[in-house]
Amino acid sequence: MQWYQEGNVAAFDELYRRHAPKAYGYVRPRTATRQQADDLLQACFLKLHQSRHQFDLSQPFLPWFWTILRSAHADSLRRDRRNPAQANASEEAARALWEKLPEAVSTDAPAFTTELFDGLFDGLFDGLSADQRRLIELRARRELTFEEIAEKLSITPATARQRFSRLIKTLKSRLSKGANHE
Repeated sequence: MQWYQEGNVAAFDELYRRHAPKAYGYVRPRTATRQQADDLLQACFLKLHQSRHQFDLSQPFLPWFWTILRSAHADSLRRDRRNPAQANASEEAARALWEKLPEAVSTDAPAFTTELFDGLFDGLFDGLSADQRRLIELRARRELTFEEIAEKLSITPATARQRFSRLIKTLKSRLSKGANHE
């Protein structure tokens, strides 16, 4: 980031190469279409460019970057709320996508590109109980807090957190086994 602040354009290319795939993995499940995900990713890197001189080199880069990404996502959601017709269409498309292809549930999931996205999670959710699928939906898709999840499932927040943590470990294990078989 220091090189980019100093005007090295190649440094931006390197930042993009390193962080865009994982950022795309974060935004794609939270958007209805690839185009929206691409637009959101572009907005994130534009904000990074515009605020590069505000970055404090004594601080770690990744938390700053993910804050920019989440802020760009929040801005996008606010724009959707101001245009309800577009937001409704986006919500319907997101629901249809969710039913067809459950997405990654953690920003710690392996990075992937647009071309690899389709079919990456085939079979990942096979064998999960209805409760586990509900937990994934509440936490990953709806982005509820553990307190909100606990209330909906009539369990304690600690239990919700523990069940989700165990589920993530199971899914990560399945992902790594699938990657090793390719």
